[in-house]
Amino acid sequence: MRCKWIVYLFSAILIVLINGRNLAAQEDEKGSADHPLISRFPGSYILTYDLKQFNEYLLPLGKMSKDTLEKSLKLEGKVTQITYAAPKDRSILEIYRSYETFLKNNGFITLFSANKEELGDGWLSKYISATPRAYRYGQPGLDTRIRDNFVYLVTRKDRKEGSVYVALCVATSWYQDFPVIQLDVIETKPMDASMMNIIKEPTEKQGDKKVSLTEQIKQVKTFEVRVGIGCHAFIDPVLAGTSSNNFKDNSTGTVTGSLTGFKILTGPYVNARYFFNENIGISADIGSLINSIELYTSEAYYFNKATMFYQKIGFVGQIVGKITPVRMSLSMGAGNCITELYKKTTYTPPATGTDTFLLGKANMFMAYINLDISVPIYKKLYLFGNFEYNVMPVWEFVMEHDGGNDYSDTYYGLNYGGFQIRGGLSYSF
Repeated sequence: MRCKWIVYLFSAILIVLINGRNLAAQEDEKGSADHPLISRFPGSYILTYDLKQFNEYLLPLGKMSKDTLEKSLKLEGKVTQITYAAPKDRSILEIYRSYETFLKNNGFITLFSANKEELGDGWLSKYISATPRAYRYGQPGLDTRIRDNFVYLVTRKDRKEGSVYVALCVATSWYQDFPVIQLDVIETKPMDASMMNIIKEPTEKQGDKKVSLTEQIKQVKTFEVRVGIGCHAFIDPVLAGTSSNNFKDNSTGTVTGSLTGFKILTGPYVNARYFFNENIGISADIGSLINSIELYTSEAYYFNKATMFYQKIGFVGQIVGKITPVRMSLSMGAGNCITELYKKTTYTPPATGTDTFLLGKANMFMAYINLDISVPIYKKLYLFGNFEYNVMPVWEFVMEHDGGNDYSDTYYGLNYGGFQIRGGLSYSF
């Protein structure tokens, strides 16, 4: 039954993954739009979009030479930045030629073009920093999206209202299976004089407060749900039981029996995280772990089973990569774990012996520390894995015995702890 349940869970996860990718495949970022002068490549959609009515742009127009651009041009004006995801069955060259032809046919002249190998080491960082680029929480930066292989094109079109420059970069990445198109359009113009006097310092009466871009990013709140499967391995298997470790009452020294052989338990895991900003949040999770062993011999039938059900809550600190798609987090907290250990021995005639039943129960406090790493599969869907160390001091452990006589004893001072390794999928809202 447990194997069948695991198959169902993985099937559900796979369906969510496939459907999530397909449903998201044609969704433009909310509030985005194509630039009115330049059409999108057929079948592509907008990953990120940013428009500034007046900003600066240091346009690369040459290769790197001794850590310096051979040529560049400082521009000011209306800056539109659009990142497209292109169909995965289209090549960089096809996309590049399509834009090159489109721009030429619409009056743009080519100022510069080159590929990654021609541009040289360090060129990409110059292009990334040509203008401030919008950051999307939990998403890889542009540097990551276009790091693997790319081609670059700069064109210009002169108009009476000002020249228009287009900086186009078409690229692939080491982790995604689709080409990326980065389209930067700079419409040169002087700053509108009427805008000079509209920015005023806030007054106490207004009650407004300026918030920097960095502060806005750090104020982003997000909710994350995780589903996965994990395993628990015991550091000290005394509570789990081995053939040589018996349960005994420390006050009397009486040995009652042993529960045999549970060092690894497996089961499902559900976690929810809420981040107050980019880096700090709270985490809560529940999980169920189980293992069972059946053994038949010529003399007896042995059945052993161990179950754990835990609930935990804690604080989590997170680092989100700005130029990489990786998120790393560290969480610490405490919770409750209910453990039940069971052993049944039934003798088969003509073998003789007393059939026994051992049942141990503990309601334990637990503390934990967790190290986690997440990598995006697509948009807000992530693949995660984590390592967690648990400390569970057991103050009392109740043993019930049924071998003709029913009784209950309580044992104290057992050492219990271990580590968990988990993996699964997460989605950020």
